Order: sequence, then structure tokens, then C-alpha cells
Amino acid sequence: MVKNKFVIGAIGILAAAAVVLAGCNSQSKGSSAASTSSTASQQKTLKILVSAEIPQLDSAKSYDVVSDSQIFNFQEGLYKLGKKDAVVPAIAQSQPTVSKDGLTYTIKLKKDAAWSNGAPVTAQDFVFAWRRAVDPKTKSQNATKLFSLTNAEEINAGKKPLTDLGVKAVGDDTLQVKLAIANPYFLRELTGTNYFPQNEKFVNKVGAKYGTAAQYVLADGPFIIKDWNGTSDKWSFVKNPHYYDAKQVKLTKVDVSVVTNAATQAQTFDQKTADITPVSGEFIEKYAKDPAYHRISSYGTSNVE
Repeated sequence: MVKNKFVIGAIGILAAAAVVLAGCNSQSKGSSAASTSSTASQQKTLKILVSAEIPQLDSAKSYDVVSDSQIFNFQEGLYKLGKKDAVVPAIAQSQPTVSKDGLTYTIKLKKDAAWSNGAPVTAQDFVFAWRRAVDPKTKSQNATKLFSLTNAEEINAGKKPLTDLGVKAVGDDTLQVKLAIANPYFLRELTGTNYFPQNEKFVNKVGAKYGTAAQYVLADGPFIIKDWNGTSDKWSFVKNPHYYDAKQVKLTKVDVSVVTNAATQAQTFDQKTADITPVSGEFIEKYAKDPAYHRISSYGTSNVE
């Protein structure tokens, strides 16, 4: 039997629109969403409500929207989505150099990118993380996201060794990537969590605990996650002093609380004890004309097999 397979992954299909109420503690119904209390301004702390607990924080295994949304707060990959959803450099210095056949990408890394423990982010961190993501032993449900890479599918099926994956470090600050076929969406794929780097020394040290609690992950993004033990319904993000663009991070802390009931979410916001909350059901109509009401486009993944 011949199986024909066509897979599209992580190409940024507009999937849904998240609806939130956003204020700054001093917000009262009908007031400007931009208003800020003096206390909130001094502390630069944002209080956010979310609707579900975090399943796990291992970027190589990340599969669900909740995990992704929190990983994005403390980790970055080579590229990220900027204004008007343009792909812009993150850990990468600039746009990649691409061969004429579209199969080889050469990417230079920022020299000042660092992990939250002070170690530099290197090209080998990406090689390690991508190999780990496609390694069948990792059992990543999203390993298919990396099937653009040469030999990724064969490695995930146990037919080839990890060293055959189409990625290698050329020194500490240069990554060379080889694709199985030319992929016009590849840069957008690189913005996804499954392509984020991981510090090999740290991952090997904590072993199977990696991604199961705040102390078992490292940050290379704007924040460091705190007070999450794997089942917490509250956690925080604090500013990462080692982040290469730390001067642009205006918040010192973000407090996150899980509130699953829509009525409680709205009530908490109205009581000025939350700055941002999701809105659903009947509350969409209730708050639709409130200045604090915002509809935010969110990107998902489309797969055709």
C-alpha cells in the first residue's frame, strides 16, 4: 500500500480571536483602559487571569495552547512575530542567508544572548533542542513540526541516528540548517516553541524533571518563571536581567492566576484586582462597548494529512 502524505505545520493560519478585558488596577467600568494607578506604575506589576493550568513547560514537547502561551513569556527562538505579524530576529542577529535552491539556511546568533543562569545561548543549544524534539525517546507529540529538517521524519521513526538531523553548529554563533524540501513557511515555523533552544548541560542535569516545575527550566527570554510547581494555579514572571533586550522590558513582574469561571473572571476584573482577564459567553456582549474590551487575533496551526 502506498501512503501519500501532505503535511502543513506552523504556518500561522489565523485561527481565532481571543477576547480580553485589559485595564491597570485603577480601571473602573467605562473608564479608559490606559489609566494606571500610581501603585501599579511604581511596582510595574501586571496581574493576569488565565482559564487553565499549565500542563508542562518543556518546549521540545509543547503541544497545547496553554503551555505555548506561558513558554513564550520566558523563552525565545531564532525569530519571533513582530508588527503586522512580520517575522523578525530574536536570538538571530538578522534574517538568514538562504541558498539558491532554498534548502540551506545559515543563521548568525546574537553574541549577547544569554540564559537566565548567565550562560551564553549558543548554536549548539539549538542543535541539542531540535535533536531532542525529534528523538523518538522524547515522545514529543509535535515532532512533526520539525519535519521540514533533513532526515527529521526518518529519525523520529527510528530509522536514522540523531546526528543525521539537518542542523549543525558552525562555531558558537552560527547555525546551519538543511531542509528536506524547500519550504516558504520555514521562517514562520522557527517562531514556534518546538524550535526554541535548550541548554544541554542544564537539561541533562535535571533529567526527566525538565519542564515539570519553575526551577527545572531556564529562560532566554524577557522573563523568568517563578512559583510554578507543576500543579500551581498561581505563578509569576519576573524580569530576566540576562535578557539581551532587557532595557526594553518595562514590567518588573507579572502575576498569573487560574480562574476557570467566566463570571468570577469578570467580577475579579471589576473589583480592580486583575489587569487582564479573558472574556467568554454572555460577558462578551456585556463588555463589548467597554473601553477595556479588546479582541486580539491569535495564530494557530493547520495540519492536513
